Amino acid sequence: MKQKFFILFALIFSSGFLIAQKVNIDELKAKIAEKTAIAKQKQGEVDILKSEIATMKKQIDHASSWRFNSSGVLGFTLAGFQNWVKQTNPNSQVSNISGIFKGSAIIEKPKYFWRNEGIINVGWQKLVLNSEETPKDEQKYNNVADIFSIVSLYGYKLNKDFALSALGQYNSSIVNNFNNPGILDVGTGITWTPHNIPNFVFSVHPLNYHIVFQKGNLETQKALGAKVFASYFTNIYKGVKWSTDFTGFLEYGKSDPSLNEYTWNNTLSLPSFHGIGIGIGFGLRNSALESDKLQSYYNIGLSYNL
Repeated sequence: MKQKFFILFALIFSSGFLIAQKVNIDELKAKIAEKTAIAKQKQGEVDILKSEIATMKKQIDHASSWRFNSSGVLGFTLAGFQNWVKQTNPNSQVSNISGIFKGSAIIEKPKYFWRNEGIINVGWQKLVLNSEETPKDEQKYNNVADIFSIVSLYGYKLNKDFALSALGQYNSSIVNNFNNPGILDVGTGITWTPHNIPNFVFSVHPLNYHIVFQKGNLETQKALGAKVFASYFTNIYKGVKWSTDFTGFLEYGKSDPSLNEYTWNNTLSLPSFHGIGIGIGFGLRNSALESDKLQSYYNIGLSYNL
């Protein structure tokens, strides 16, 4: 009898425990729903605060003075062989050093902006097929890349997206044959800086004077035409940064050779540690005055961003 009573009591107690456990789970679910609603409300408040902070930062940028930025890509290759019989040239040396350096100085005010950008692309190569037979004074570096470009764009804002603008740009080499040729553009037109696309600039200047300086027996050439300039910088994905700029000139008349030209420069920086990472620089240029073929360059190496 006692055993039956004990079994019955155990069953009743177990049923009560299960019911109590079910009640506790329901209460927990209700509390979770309540906390979730509070979290959503708080997240909305956080989003509002972030938006206000972003707006204040833009106001600070507008009220502050110049903003300076710089970046670059440094590439190098060093290789040497001494009595390496399996090599086609058993006593050979090869080394390449190249660099792309970009800098900008920008000021942004409620009524105007002034953007200044510059790029230098230089490189040297040393190739010695037989180090034992080649005299030391002939084992030297030769310049294989030499680009120098600066551009200044001033704009008076008509509204938050468009501005009347004036642009000056100079392109040449800097190591060899400086200003031979040297290309100067001065013009005016309109610039689009869409407020919903940060760091994007697009200028069209239908009134542009194009001057090509040359030395020796070649005469300086001049032409009136249209100038196009575009610049953009963005973070593609988690530290992957892309910087690009494009310039082009289309003359209204006809010159021989043609003075039409365009240049497209790009720099891609992969995730870095303390500003140092892997960088890729590449570009295209077309100018009948310089070459009948499409010009191009690329550079892979260490990158930095300041």
